[in-house]
Amino acid sequence: MTELQRIHPYSCQAYRLIRWFFDQDILGQRTAHLGARELTLVRHQFDGESGILEFSRDVPAPQNVPKTIKRFQQEWNRVHYKETWQRQSNGHFRGEVQARISGVPVEVVTHLHLKPAAQGEGCENHIRVQITSQVPLLGRVIESVACGDVDRQLETEYRFFQTLLETEPA
Repeated sequence: MTELQRIHPYSCQAYRLIRWFFDQDILGQRTAHLGARELTLVRHQFDGESGILEFSRDVPAPQNVPKTIKRFQQEWNRVHYKETWQRQSNGHFRGEVQARISGVPVEVVTHLHLKPAAQGEGCENHIRVQITSQVPLLGRVIESVACGDVDRQLETEYRFFQTLLETEPA
């Protein structure tokens, strides 16, 4: 298993950000910002306390694929996401995203903890991604490629939300 951890600080309250995570128009904009296409929304529920979002989209394949697995690579990969969030008694939100990539033997599970910033105003999204491949011999290579791609996507989505915060009124 390969693990990736990030903390994304935001200059808004957690509740504002979680509402954006569930906004269908913003999901479409995020998809385009990632360079992905063909967004299909399967399930969308958010009541302010908990939510579930299921969708799929075609994501371009990573460019830095080693020769050992390049022959298995597709130009586009259909990724299915199931994202769940629950508000905690302390007002924090905890989430989990399960991503399944069609035709790629890797499991990606992301754990999220959206809470007030440690210092100052705003909030922080604490992110822990676990990437697992059970393929003999090549599993670590597949995990490494997936980890780099997930890291790039996390950074791209973070920049997207930062730009949104700069351009949207409070």
